[in-house]
Amino acid sequence: MIYGMHLAMPRYREPASPFGERLVAIRKARGLTQTELAERIGSTQRSLSYYEVRAEYPPAEVVVRLASALRVSADYLLGLKPLGRPLRRRTS
Repeated sequence: MIYGMHLAMPRYREPASPFGERLVAIRKARGLTQTELAERIGSTQRSLSYYEVRAEYPPAEVVVRLASALRVSADYLLGLKPLGRPLRRRTS
């Protein structure tokens, strides 16, 4: 404990929005951690956690980067269209 703060990891929280649920499901299906995905989109784990758990939708530029990194369409990520193919784990 440093200055009255605990260093333990925060507790898991359920996504608050359909967007967050889709983001978590796709990220896990691709076998990525929050930190790995955040690095791929040029962000932080904390920001990605916010998008998964609290935000209704992130800014448009972030949606585009997430869709590209996860190899899905932005329309699918936003819940506007169904996924055309099954999600598979990323191999590289």
